[in-house]
Amino acid sequence: MDKAEIGGIIYKRHLVKIGVLASSDQPGLAAAILDALGQADINVQFIAQLIDIKGSAHIAFCVDQANRETSMELLENISSYSPGLIPSGNPR
Repeated sequence: MDKAEIGGIIYKRHLVKIGVLASSDQPGLAAAILDALGQADINVQFIAQLIDIKGSAHIAFCVDQANRETSMELLENISSYSPGLIPSGNPR
C-alpha cells in the first residue's frame, strides 16, 4: 500500500480566528453559535472545540475577515445562552 504524502501548512490571510472561551459545557452551545452564523450567511472555514480540566468549554473558529464584526455581534447576542461566555476575535 502506498503512503499518502502530507503537504505543508496552508495559510490563508483573509481568515480571522474567533474564540468563545470559558463557557460552561452544555449541550447546544456549538449549535447555537453555528446556527447564528449560518443564518447570517457566514461560512465557518475551521472549527475546534475542547473541554479543559476544569470543565469549561472553548470553541475556536475561523471566518472571512469581512465577517469579523458581524460574527462578534452575533456572539454577544448568544452570550445570554451561556453565562460566562467570553467572545474574542483575533485578526490573525
